[in-house]
Amino acid sequence: MRAVHQMFMGVIALLCLASISGCSSNTALHSQVKPKIPNSLWQDSAFVNRPTIPSQAEIFTISPQMQDYLKSKLSGHSKGSHTKLERLVDLLRSEDELMLSYDNRATLTVSEAYQQRLGNCLTLSLLTQAIADAWELDVRLQQPDFPELWEHRDDIYLVSQHVNVKIDIPSAYGIGEAATDNAHTIDFSGNPSLRYLPQKSLSTERVVAMFYNNRAAQAIANKDFDSAYWLSKAALTADPGFISGYATLGVIYARSGQLTQANQAYRTGLAHQADHPLLLANLAILLERQGDSEALAEIQPRLQKVIETNPFHYHEQGEQAFKAGEYRTALRYYERGIKLSPYIHDLYFGLAKSYYALGHTQKAKKYLEVAMELGSSYAIQQKYRRKLQQLDSYTQTTAALNQ
Repeated sequence: MRAVHQMFMGVIALLCLASISGCSSNTALHSQVKPKIPNSLWQDSAFVNRPTIPSQAEIFTISPQMQDYLKSKLSGHSKGSHTKLERLVDLLRSEDELMLSYDNRATLTVSEAYQQRLGNCLTLSLLTQAIADAWELDVRLQQPDFPELWEHRDDIYLVSQHVNVKIDIPSAYGIGEAATDNAHTIDFSGNPSLRYLPQKSLSTERVVAMFYNNRAAQAIANKDFDSAYWLSKAALTADPGFISGYATLGVIYARSGQLTQANQAYRTGLAHQADHPLLLANLAILLERQGDSEALAEIQPRLQKVIETNPFHYHEQGEQAFKAGEYRTALRYYERGIKLSPYIHDLYFGLAKSYYALGHTQKAKKYLEVAMELGSSYAIQQKYRRKLQQLDSYTQTTAALNQ
């Protein structure tokens, strides 16, 4: 089972990835009954440094400065729904207006997003929803029916799904919208097909849980487990049916050395969704750590399905093959991962470096460009951009030498 540990070095749920690149694990309940959280699940006394957490109202609140800005943008224009939507689209996409930047790690309140002019897909969707609400448009957040996306960040695997915005009016105009009868979707991903997939409306409780869970995931990445705990508790308190939240809480307990509590967190979630990949993967790591081979064998059949459908299983296999100098084998593993989830920049970078090692410079450049486009943050995109520049420089120098 050592391979299990190597594959899932702390799988947690984070809501918004990137395609600019993508956006939490499968959060749907197989039952409509909300789980009841046992009081024994919480260990407040073990996490004494409680952070300042924005209230649910503060997540959605528009600042006075933003209110003034929005009023000015409608001044002198028709107050019809079509005009409002056109102005909304213009605010979001015009270089002369909000000039929003995408940052996978920025889960911000509406006011923070307006002030900083950036956010991940959840944040930018919240900002869009707030503008639409202020202009009295019929708006809601929704989640496309799309396989979860994976990202490897340090020693954590992040599993995420996308969020976008639906506005109901007769018609829409502008880049970035999809219209079906009276439903219009605004989407911040780099994947236009996401706008046309079946969508599931998200309740306010679910959106709030996702917001807090995102921040908890970032706190885990920063090894700030006190903040992570309180944010995770806020997420599950807001929506006990947010099953990925139990995985996040379990990881916090496990990384804080509270293994019994971690086990309870994972099993509380699994009691309501028995095949949840994050919970199964993390429970397997925990049971291996505890040396509980009997319990590990019990979940093995369900766990195997998780492994076979985890694109980072093939990424890890590809990395091992690459380090061994088996570049063609590495290519096959990276390609299998891409078939499972075609929006993971790490897999395309794997293709790029393997093709480069095999002497196929143009193919290496092609896949580096894809990796850069899918980079889940500005820093990651810049990393690939520098590699592309180095590759271009090398190619030009080699061509000159061969003339």
